[in-house]
Amino acid sequence: MEKKVIAVDLGRDDMMVSLTPRKIILWFGRQAGESSIREVIFGISNIDPSINLEQEIICEFKNIAEYENMDMY
Repeated sequence: MEKKVIAVDLGRDDMMVSLTPRKIILWFGRQAGESSIREVIFGISNIDPSINLEQEIICEFKNIAEYENMDMY
């Protein structure tokens, strides 16, 4: 029987990279430094410059309107 890898997770306390055949999920905790975040994102974009970005922001319900008005997309 052939075995296939369906997901790979790499991480540490301040960040996590999860890889599947069609998706890369990046999680950066509050302690993740800007240089580490930049290094991960640029490293991935150097491999495949056609990658698209989708952001998810986790916040309290009362702050949703504030984040929607930031025009981050």
